[in-house]
Amino acid sequence: MCRMMGIVSPHGLDADLVARFRQQARGHVAAGESPGHADGWGIVYYDERAHPEYAGRSPHDAATDPAFEEAVAELHKRRPAGPLLAHVRKASAGGVSLENTHPFLHGRWSFCHNGTVFGLAEETTRPAGRVGMWGLAREGESDSRALFERLMDDIMRGDEPMEAIAALARHVEPLRHTSLTFLLTDGATLWGLRKVGNVDEECRDDACSPDYYTLGFARIGEHTVVSQEQEFLDVQQWRVVPDSHVVIVHRDGRAQIEAL
Repeated sequence: MCRMMGIVSPHGLDADLVARFRQQARGHVAAGESPGHADGWGIVYYDERAHPEYAGRSPHDAATDPAFEEAVAELHKRRPAGPLLAHVRKASAGGVSLENTHPFLHGRWSFCHNGTVFGLAEETTRPAGRVGMWGLAREGESDSRALFERLMDDIMRGDEPMEAIAALARHVEPLRHTSLTFLLTDGATLWGLRKVGNVDEECRDDACSPDYYTLGFARIGEHTVVSQEQEFLDVQQWRVVPDSHVVIVHRDGRAQIEAL
């Protein structure tokens, strides 16, 4: 169970939005869980070549890690124009380590996820005929990284992002999972999937509820912000993404919602 945010701005990113996101390290967690999202944080922005770079990434608690403040200061200085992803982690599958800290990168792509797909972290078998990252010398062992590698397999072999997202949702659907809610960007477009999992006896209270695995977006000045919480953003016109839908944010900040 984690929290994440994506920002798209056609000109320059407001680092104050990222500074405010730090509050999510102490944000709402599912009932029965220990407080906060203290198992790591990461911030990815895109440079002038549309290449992803870490402003900062750490397996420590964002609420107390001075490196988070340094990352925000770096963003203030650079004011990058491309998309940005920010994530605070509450570990569920995979240990607390830098390798398991979101967002994850591959080429021009970056990705972060909220939820647990049980057993996927140990999955190493690629379907017959598939060639790609998935199952090969994975850095880290989290289910979220395995999901990203599956997406990259499909995209690298030519699938459009929405095709790859739909295929991943079909793959995960029969598996026991709390959520397949994630953000994905190639440095130009941002995709945000909201997909609540299947409730079973091992899900405590709201750990699989649509009310916990939220996703929405709002326009804040020149910025389009996609996030799971709105309180820290202090916006009134917040549009919720329905379950099993994707919000697509274009380079100019225009946003649309599509069903899987």
